[in-house]
Amino acid sequence: MYAAGAFAQSYSEVADNDGVLQRVDKPGVYSLELNGDEAQTASFLLHYTAGILHTMPQLLNHHLNTGLSGSNYGTKLALTRGNHSKYPKHVDNVGLPDLRKITCIYYLNPGWDKRNGAELRLWGNRGVVEDVSPVGDRLVLFWSDQVVHEVLANVADISSSSDRFALTLWLVSESSEGICDPQHPLAVTKREHFPTA
Repeated sequence: MYAAGAFAQSYSEVADNDGVLQRVDKPGVYSLELNGDEAQTASFLLHYTAGILHTMPQLLNHHLNTGLSGSNYGTKLALTRGNHSKYPKHVDNVGLPDLRKITCIYYLNPGWDKRNGAELRLWGNRGVVEDVSPVGDRLVLFWSDQVVHEVLANVADISSSSDRFALTLWLVSESSEGICDPQHPLAVTKREHFPTA
């Protein structure tokens, strides 16, 4: 799909010092929002997202009382090509009207060489970080509206063998209650990284 030109330049919206969202392009990072028309080229991606949607919201609602929708969600397939391409530090959901609550990232990189880098870095309280290598068939979940994260540089030379693919699926809340809750335990970390957000 990348070779066919289906991917576009990826970017994040990052709040500046005045809290105004600014578009920040991610050099070497490309993305494709899945819309259901990919049955001929990537049917397994559609089956996977459908499987997550049919199981994950119910499980999380039961165990965490998250109030997730069983029908609304968002998806993105991202490609990080190498040559030190990376994602800047950000939070997926910076506030209403965005209702994304849980970020699910599934890595599609069989045989990933850990020397390429490109780890997902998750920031916790008091400077604690967790780096997650994008090895194939790994699923990572975190709070879309609270967890500060970034993708470290893919240090490999640009080649198809060093391409880092990540399928992101966002589970959304049924209501605005609790989105970007300033009392959430991780809200203090978000304020440390983004004081005006």
